[in-house]
Amino acid sequence: MPAPRRIKTAYNARTKSGHTLKKKIRDAERLLSRPSLPADKKVETERALAAWKLELQDATKSRIEHKMDQKYRMVKFFERKKIQRELSRVRKKAAACEGKVPKDLKDSIHTQEVLLNYTLHYPKGEVYISVLKDLGENVEGAKRREEIKKDISRRMKKGTLGAPTEDDDEEMEEAEQPAPTTKAKGDKPRAPGKKNRWGEKPGKSEAETIENDDFFEF
Repeated sequence: MPAPRRIKTAYNARTKSGHTLKKKIRDAERLLSRPSLPADKKVETERALAAWKLELQDATKSRIEHKMDQKYRMVKFFERKKIQRELSRVRKKAAACEGKVPKDLKDSIHTQEVLLNYTLHYPKGEVYISVLKDLGENVEGAKRREEIKKDISRRMKKGTLGAPTEDDDEEMEEAEQPAPTTKAKGDKPRAPGKKNRWGEKPGKSEAETIENDDFFEF
């Protein structure tokens, strides 16, 4: 049987690009180390080397951003869902007001909008700092979180937020749904909590575990 073909992804492409650029840089540096290299060839190689180094920086940055996105996407997804529910609640409360909406309610709506945009426009490539979790004694984390929130609020007022860095909610919602299972012939339904034929108890899905974790308590 032939070996399975590797599926080319954007991440694989970035990794391959990084390896290719590193090889080009090494080859160029070896070439430049030759004393007999003609002047015109030296200038040409130096220019190419500078360009490849810049490309490598971009490729490295892209790889780090992709890694961070994959690592924290589930956390941001569930935080965003909780914030959206709270935002919907306060907006309904404001809509039910007769006459002028109280200032504290307007402030509450703005706060939730900032929190929502925090999850949508979090700086790429940075370790994600939860916008809902109590950071305790993590002074640096709390400071950085406030900086990002203030920046988000400022950009909201100016209308310069731009495109969100998170746009995969539909994909995440599909992943949250349990995968369909096929029932073998002769299998009987088990009582809740009962072990299966391999002695395993049914467990919660990753999505259920994460959403019910205290980490996400609002």
